[in-house]
Amino acid sequence: MALLIAACTNRKRVVPRPEMCGRALERGSIEAVSSEWLTRVSAAPPEAEAASLYSGRSVTEIRAAVRSAGAELAFLSAGLGVVCATTAVPSYSLTVSGDGPDAVLRRVTSACSALDWWLRLEQDSPFGTNLAELAKANSTLVARVAQNEG
Repeated sequence: MALLIAACTNRKRVVPRPEMCGRALERGSIEAVSSEWLTRVSAAPPEAEAASLYSGRSVTEIRAAVRSAGAELAFLSAGLGVVCATTAVPSYSLTVSGDGPDAVLRRVTSACSALDWWLRLEQDSPFGTNLAELAKANSTLVARVAQNEG
């Protein structure tokens, strides 16, 4: 079965609670910021399946491609890691792109890249899955790089 991977979006169908926004994180080292975020994510109740949480044109298009191909869908999420479409997740607002109010790299006081953040998230997110294992479980991996909406 094919696996399609889409970027998460800043548009969510469930408005995140204030504590689930990047702007609410204390400034500090990547270790401190990622630990605080993962504590919040772990304590947050799931509010929707990932496939129905994210919205926007790119998500509508990827859902249509998934239906057409009979494929599995996963999202690359700056807040949750690699998330299968059917995983129930909390709503959040956090990004590694840009410099908006929920840009997590603005909260980190030491040198840090999106990759540094991603590696911490991939290892410890309670909602994420390992991308390599997910790809192994599917015969075809199709990554879709779309214009970032968030």
